[in-house]
Amino acid sequence: MDNFPTGKPHISFSEVKQWKECPYRHKLVYIDKIDTFEPSPYLDFGTAVHEGCENLLETKSVDREKLLKDIRESWEKNGFDDPEWVKKQPGWYKYVPVDEWCQWAENMWNDIPDFLDKTFPGWETVKAEEELYEDISGKDIKFKGFIDAIIKVPKKRGEGFNYWILDWKTAQSYGWRRQKKQDILMTAQLILYKHFWSRKHNIPLKDVRCGFILL
Repeated sequence: MDNFPTGKPHISFSEVKQWKECPYRHKLVYIDKIDTFEPSPYLDFGTAVHEGCENLLETKSVDREKLLKDIRESWEKNGFDDPEWVKKQPGWYKYVPVDEWCQWAENMWNDIPDFLDKTFPGWETVKAEEELYEDISGKDIKFKGFIDAIIKVPKKRGEGFNYWILDWKTAQSYGWRRQKKQDILMTAQLILYKHFWSRKHNIPLKDVRCGFILL
C-alpha cells in the first residue's frame, strides 16, 4: 500500500472521475489533502432528495417534513437566498428561492412510485444505499462505493429475476444532453457498480442491469 499515492486502502469512482478530469485537482484533494469543499444548493438539495428516494424504497413513504426542514435549514445556514451570496456565483447559476427547491423535491418524490411501477412491473426492493468495499483483482486496494438502489424485477418468461442497479440523478427538466449521455465517465460509474455488485452477491452479469434515473 505504500506505493499508492493517497495512502488509503481503497479508491472510489468519484476519485477516479476527478483524476480523469483533472489530475492536478486530484492531487490537491486526495494527496495533499487540501479542503476545496464549498457549500452548494445543488449538493444539499441532492442529499435531501436522495434520502427521500431511499425512504421510498425502504418504507414506501417519505418523511417530507424532516427533509424539507433540512433543505430550508441548509439555505438559512449557507445564505443561498442572500443576494450577496447569489452575486458571487458563476454566470450560469440561476437563482431560485428555497420554496421552489422544496416544491421540486416534492414533485420528484411524488413521481417516483408511478415511474417505478410503469417502468419495472412487479419490482421489489433489494437494497437502498448499499455499500461496496470489494477487492480489485491484482491490486492491493479495494473499490469503495455506494449504490443508491437495487431492485429486482420478474423476468417476462417467469424464469427468475433481473436485478437493476439504479442511480438517482437530479437534472434539468430537459434531461441530459447527448454529450453527457455518451460521456464514458458517466457510464463508467454504473459499469463499476455492476461488476463489483454482481461479484459480491455471486449473481451472473447477464442478470444485472443498470441505469440512471433522472429526477
